[in-house]
Amino acid sequence: MTIRVLQNRTTVRPVGVVKSTKISAEAELYSSIAKLGTKYMGIAYQRGVQEAKQAGGEEALNTKLTVLDPKDGFIKKVDSPDGFGRIATDAFNTVMRTRSEKAITTQMKKALAELMYSEDGKFYADPIAYQNAAVSKIAGYVEATPDEFKAYVQDEGSKLLSAGMTQVTANQFSERMDRIDLEGKQVLGDTISEYGNDLIENGWNQSKYDKLRNTIVAEAKAKSLKYSTEQGLLNLLNIKTMQSVISN
Repeated sequence: MTIRVLQNRTTVRPVGVVKSTKISAEAELYSSIAKLGTKYMGIAYQRGVQEAKQAGGEEALNTKLTVLDPKDGFIKKVDSPDGFGRIATDAFNTVMRTRSEKAITTQMKKALAELMYSEDGKFYADPIAYQNAAVSKIAGYVEATPDEFKAYVQDEGSKLLSAGMTQVTANQFSERMDRIDLEGKQVLGDTISEYGNDLIENGWNQSKYDKLRNTIVAEAKAKSLKYSTEQGLLNLLNIKTMQSVISN
């Protein structure tokens, strides 16, 4: 009798190798399509955002800005068109605000300049008077302005007031210097005339000429007379001297 020994047979396959099936291939395809779809949705969204911004900005640029008298609030508020989405509305409001602020600044500059150069001239070279009048005007503007622009008007008004005060102070200094210049010119002019009369009566005197010339130069420097005034006085001195020489 023959005895057979049966042994288990084991098939050994490479570890980690998974046989691709039709199902897994389709899943990869769907995943790729989904990723592409998401990418193009993002591109389309960004394009839509840009188009919305452009539409809102262009609408704002083409919208008529109603400019009011400063005491009436400078600007008449304009709302975004019906049917605009959030992005287009934001773009519209941003451009309109920029235009409105520019218009407000222009009007404030004009109003404060008119105050400084008013016909009676009482604010042109008087810093205190100008400051009081300008502060009162700016406060009235802030009160009349729509709430969304109040802070801007107050801030811009303060900047313009500061600039205006600098100019008025400079005007004041200039006027004072003009008065000093005129007074010095009159006084020294009278002295030169007296010198000329003395020359006619008593003849040429080098010492008197030199003394008066030095006096003119010293006074012009001490009183900060204009260079043109100093030169004019020296020319007058020379003219008077020549006249006396001719007369004698």
